[in-house]
Amino acid sequence: MHPDVAQSLSNLAVLYQVQGAYPKAEPLYVRALDIREKALGPMHPDVAICLNNLALLYRAQGAYPKAEPLYVRALDILEKALGPMHPDVAQSLNNLAVLYQVQGAYPKAEPLYVRALDIREKALGSMHPDIAISLNNLALLYKNQGLYPKAEPLYIRALDIREKALGPMHPDVAQSLYNLAGLYWAQGAYPEAESLLSRTSDIRESQLRSSLASLSESRKRALMARVQGETESLVSFHVDASPSSPRALELALTTVLRRKGRVLDSLTEAQRTLRDHLTPPLRQQLDQLAQARTELATQLYAAAEQRASTQRATALATLRTRIDDLEAALSAASAEFRAQSEPVTLASVQAALPPGAMLVEFVRYHRFDARAQPPQQEERYVAYLVTSHGPPRWVALGKAAPIDAAVDAVLAALRPHVRTETTRAALQHLDALVVTPLRDQLTEVSHLILAPDGKLNLVPFEALIDPQRHHELERYLVSYLTSGRDLLRLAAHRERRSPAVIVAGPDYGPLASHPVPGTMAFLPLPGARAEATDLGRYFSTPPVTDEQATKAALAALIGPTILHVATHGFYAPDPGTARAPGSLGRSAQPPTASAPRSPRGVHVKMSGGMPSLSSPSSSIDAAEALDRSGLAMAGANQGAHGIVTAREIAGFDWWGTQLVVLSACETGVGAVPSGDGVFGMRRALVLAGAESQVVSLWSVNDASTRALMRDYYDELARGTGRAEALRSAKLRLLRQPGYAHPYYWAAFIPAGDWTPLEPGTMRAVESAPSALTSTTQRMPVPAGP
Repeated sequence: MHPDVAQSLSNLAVLYQVQGAYPKAEPLYVRALDIREKALGPMHPDVAICLNNLALLYRAQGAYPKAEPLYVRALDILEKALGPMHPDVAQSLNNLAVLYQVQGAYPKAEPLYVRALDIREKALGSMHPDIAISLNNLALLYKNQGLYPKAEPLYIRALDIREKALGPMHPDVAQSLYNLAGLYWAQGAYPEAESLLSRTSDIRESQLRSSLASLSESRKRALMARVQGETESLVSFHVDASPSSPRALELALTTVLRRKGRVLDSLTEAQRTLRDHLTPPLRQQLDQLAQARTELATQLYAAAEQRASTQRATALATLRTRIDDLEAALSAASAEFRAQSEPVTLASVQAALPPGAMLVEFVRYHRFDARAQPPQQEERYVAYLVTSHGPPRWVALGKAAPIDAAVDAVLAALRPHVRTETTRAALQHLDALVVTPLRDQLTEVSHLILAPDGKLNLVPFEALIDPQRHHELERYLVSYLTSGRDLLRLAAHRERRSPAVIVAGPDYGPLASHPVPGTMAFLPLPGARAEATDLGRYFSTPPVTDEQATKAALAALIGPTILHVATHGFYAPDPGTARAPGSLGRSAQPPTASAPRSPRGVHVKMSGGMPSLSSPSSSIDAAEALDRSGLAMAGANQGAHGIVTAREIAGFDWWGTQLVVLSACETGVGAVPSGDGVFGMRRALVLAGAESQVVSLWSVNDASTRALMRDYYDELARGTGRAEALRSAKLRLLRQPGYAHPYYWAAFIPAGDWTPLEPGTMRAVESAPSALTSTTQRMPVPAGP
């Protein structure tokens, strides 16, 4: 019951809150409040802090009736303990006013804002930055009521204070510029708004470049979440307010290129820098981080009786906090070595595009209505089109809901038991929504480099069917990136470090005689073992199989030129509910799995006590998808030591690896928060250092996968590009009797570098005939009744 314990609980709760994990934060705040009330008394100012934090959590969830009495009580405590003119009282007044404002209770909010402004001016002076907060909030109140003449001078004064007190490049100056731009936008003064939004974007870029380098992953994501609303509003300003303005187009697209996938890019650069400057202390910290990640995986995939332990939740929270602290320390260390790179520009991205290729940067965004309250409206998709020369173009794709529904229909239809006519109809419908609108812009384009967003990350675009009833695969080479900014990273190749390796057909161990209901068991994969035999002719080292195909064997690999892994893969709905959950991988059972899941959500924390543009919050932390995605290795039926999660793989040293092929199920599936790619194996492989990857979007067929991989490696050995080789293998399978259904050939997609492997990477051998000998599935086997 010591107050310091309350402080630790509050700190952990704040971490969960900025991640959007509200259910985890609430009990910690409540416990901290109870400790401080009992240790310090009910009228202590620290009790008011706890009340304020808990109220802020409820406000973020929209639980306004629960938040109001906490804010009122906190204000009463501070007034009595500190006096009515104390600056902390002003902050408490501000918090309560914000609560009323977000509910539209403007008459109740205005006097509180006015009183807070008066207290701050008398206590702090007319040019203190806190004065700008009060001015900004009062201006926003007037703007929301359409009282633009009353709002403008307050916004201008707040901007002046911040520029003089904090400097022209401070993030708070960006917030003031952004707010004033919103006011001009609401009045239809688009040129004035455009100029201010441009300044806002430049300041934010400076902030991100300096701040992201030294933060842990969770804090990087929290920072990017706080600017996500601004990013989307810049897109909406272009698409919905100034569609004919070339400057608005360039501003929106440049901002997207700089921010979409920014966390992944920052993490990858930090990993690369650490590996290049690996001192003994850094090696020790990396080892500690790897150990903590393994401990986390062990806890998550422990036996049922261990998962039921009352200490488990505390242990998991402690491990996540330790991982966060180690990531922060390593990020800070990498920042010491990293040279400040130039900001991403449209010109640099264009220069990285080859002739005949087009980058299609999909963006899911909220339409912004500067006159409405709240300003965010329905979600939409837009596609920005970039080639190596000429100005960028764009196509509005319309509301996101029907597109997402079409994605769900496609994923449901991509099953072998679904009639071909049904599948083709679903593929044609989605094509009509997201590809046909671009068709007029695709003349002289042979290679589509797609950077999807939201649920579009889960779709194999090459399987979509055009109006002439042909798959897009037959017309275009299709490859995937998280963002167009990836093109700049792909230009930097690393030297080979070790030979190519095949890891296949692990010995999962015997099945439990009395399996626990709700868990999954991993059956042997003879097809995966045969696949290793097929592909061994292209490799100079023997395959790693059976009991040797362990998690430790994967972790010990140092930058293999190629890594091919054939085993069960899974993306679990909840790693805490099964010892080997959702082994949505290769096996000899009929298909029973549902369409790939797509949880999404980005929580944006409101800062400075003032409402801001933001994305929807969610109780799901997207980063936890790294714990839900994994591979089954030797011993997987005996315990967690046979499971390797995406979070663990993210820390492996595969820098210099030109290609990773995960010949397993659902290795390309994960959480898909807007603007941040896919949280799962795809993200992990990039962080591990892989230049390119081949991953799957659903549970794959054993026989067709084996044939696809044989043809793929045959093409690679001939010097065909990494993406073109997969396309050729797919076309060959598409034309095989009985395998024309996209289920059999479309699951695997190429991501990252699409160019040929370096000469000498593979053995050049004579082509082998394709083998299609069975139609068994690589699917999960549930244990128990």
